Amino acid sequence: MNRKTLLLALVFISLVSCNDVSIKSDTSTYKIELEKASGSHSNFTNSFGASPLYINAERINLKDIFGILLKTDTSNIKFQNDRVADQYYTLTVEQKDREIQINEPVLNEILTKLKLRIDSEESKSYKLMVKDSLRYSRLMSNSQNNISMITRSKDSITIKNCDLKQLSEIINSEFSERIVSNSDARRINYKWKRTPLDQLKPQLERSLGIVLVDMENDYPIYTVREN
Repeated sequence: MNRKTLLLALVFISLVSCNDVSIKSDTSTYKIELEKASGSHSNFTNSFGASPLYINAERINLKDIFGILLKTDTSNIKFQNDRVADQYYTLTVEQKDREIQINEPVLNEILTKLKLRIDSEESKSYKLMVKDSLRYSRLMSNSQNNISMITRSKDSITIKNCDLKQLSEIINSEFSERIVSNSDARRINYKWKRTPLDQLKPQLERSLGIVLVDMENDYPIYTVREN
């Protein structure tokens, strides 16, 4: 078998193994059924209940599944491999006894079958606020519409006509820390080089008059990794 043939064989085996994912388990406390969803599934219905835990999903990805089982916002869940994040499943979960929590055993069963693990670490949260309104006003947008533009390159990010809420979301996408803003401050144009957060914070204050105030309530970030 030549190298090209061997590579194709390995890819085929990998694809077959990825599609051969199913869980059917019926214990004294819960029932779970999980299978890969059809790639052509365009219309589907998902329903959920928290207490008792109930999931009946015709098409759902792992981020949403783990968000439910970990009782956390899906923005707190990251994937080491995007291919894993992009997989969809049909899932049924039923909690048989309201007094016995099943989130952890169901989560562990799914992780074991998919050969995954979840690592968690505490991350800080900050509130984005305007400290120097005069400095901030120098970079205000003159646009008369609400159209925003965000350009990302390998080493920099440029925003045009973005408000503080959008800026906080952009910063969130770059770092594990959570940045929030409820400010109705005017839209701005700004460009900065990609840099660690501890270097970006003084830069934002010098250039924009913006500060990141520590909210002093750490929260967990979950990272899904392959075993």
